[in-house]
Amino acid sequence: QIAPKPVPLTVADTSKMYGEPDPEFGFSVEGLVERDGAVEELKDVELAREEGEDLGEYAISAVVNAESNPNYAVTVEAGKFTIVPNTTEIVVTVTGHTDSVVYDGEEHAVSGFDMVSSVEAYSVEFVSYDGDSAVAGTDAKIYSMGLAESNFANTSVNFTNVSFVVEDGKLEIVPKPVTLTIANASKTYGEEDPEFTYTTEGLLTFNEVEDSLKSVTLSREEGTDAGEYAITATVDAD
Repeated sequence: QIAPKPVPLTVADTSKMYGEPDPEFGFSVEGLVERDGAVEELKDVELAREEGEDLGEYAISAVVNAESNPNYAVTVEAGKFTIVPNTTEIVVTVTGHTDSVVYDGEEHAVSGFDMVSSVEAYSVEFVSYDGDSAVAGTDAKIYSMGLAESNFANTSVNFTNVSFVVEDGKLEIVPKPVTLTIANASKTYGEEDPEFTYTTEGLLTFNEVEDSLKSVTLSREEGTDAGEYAITATVDAD
């Protein structure tokens, strides 16, 4: 009687970064017989690991077809498969919402932002935000939302190399166009200048009362002789 030879099969430990495909599993066997100058090999060995895609360790097992290897009694030492955090550089671009309106005396607001990941496998659902992504205003000027990189954080344990590029959101209320028309005026040589006047078109009406321009200064070209002189208006933008 020729008994099968006991041989140990050791599954090799291996690892991968989260999100990558599994590598090819391997094993080694000690004690196989050498025949005609070549070491025999085990046949029909199947390697498989425990299911799971989260970070952690998973056993790699081996199943050896005994009928294909009648000369060997194989004992198996399982291997260890480790999934480690993915360190691929990921950039999340944050773009604040914007709006632009013409001044109409009403309050306007804009809120929210959009996020895009540079890596498809990384979901922006893993991004946390601790700020107030809204801004409102009435007067004509630019109102910044105040988004900053420090407001955003990565919460995924599977991806660890995440950075943020932030474009702030804003509300822009632009001045309403208004036409100021200076009235022509005249005087007789030697008299005092009359009071210069103007009319406006485009001002808003609040509570049935038309708004008015503030800090308007009218002046004319210098000169006392008979002739025509331009009358100009200076409006203080502040």
